[in-house]
Amino acid sequence: MPKANVRVIKRGNIKRFNLGNLDEVPASPGAYRLLNNYKRDIYVGSAENLRTRLHSYYNNRKYNAHYIAWGMTHDVDKARLLERMWIEKFHPV
Repeated sequence: MPKANVRVIKRGNIKRFNLGNLDEVPASPGAYRLLNNYKRDIYVGSAENLRTRLHSYYNNRKYNAHYIAWGMTHDVDKARLLERMWIEKFHPV
């Protein structure tokens, strides 16, 4: 697959997965990474609304995530492209 160029509008550094840090996540399209307590990627996904998606993961604790990172994009198509790029780059377990 050829390398695509996705412009990330805003990026969230790796932070603890807690309600306070979730309030900083924009309600915009983008991709996100869930990381374990060793800061190893365990899941990479994309969403139309980053804040809503990450809140749902926080509330039901589907993954044993301790940290999150995210990137905001212009639209959902760019978010999906960024998700694929991050999967190739970070190889979630």
